[in-house]
Formats: sequence, C-alpha cells, structure tokens
Amino acid sequence: MSYDKNKHHRRSIRLKEYDYTSPGWYYVTICTHQQTCLFGDINNGRIVLSSIGKIAREYWLQIPNHIYPVR
Repeated sequence: MSYDKNKHHRRSIRLKEYDYTSPGWYYVTICTHQQTCLFGDINNGRIVLSSIGKIAREYWLQIPNHIYPVR
C-alpha cells in the first residue's frame, strides 16, 4: 500500500525539543490483531508467558547486544 497524504494523517508525537538518544525510560506499546492476548496471561498477579511471549522476551533482552551507545 502506498502512502497517500490525503488518506493517511499520521504525525509524530515526539517532543521537538527532547533528545531521544539520551538515556531514560521509554514505553513500548505492542498492539496485536483484534487485541488477542498472544504473549501470556496474568495469574495471581504474576505474568505467565506463552511460548510466543517467551520468544518475545528472549529477543527483547537481546536488544542491548545489538545497539551501540551514542557518544
């Protein structure tokens, strides 16, 4: 699907004055098709990962090994 500026009205929600390369806390939202719970469940206040959730966690934890710090 090609980009059509009349149809797609996306804009950045980033703060213009903020340096996103600086260390800090960032939140990531992952949306699944039809809001299906794919990654696991909450049981007695604890996360119980599904097999897909375990794979996602494994790759998530590997991210720092693939990103070089900005100097």
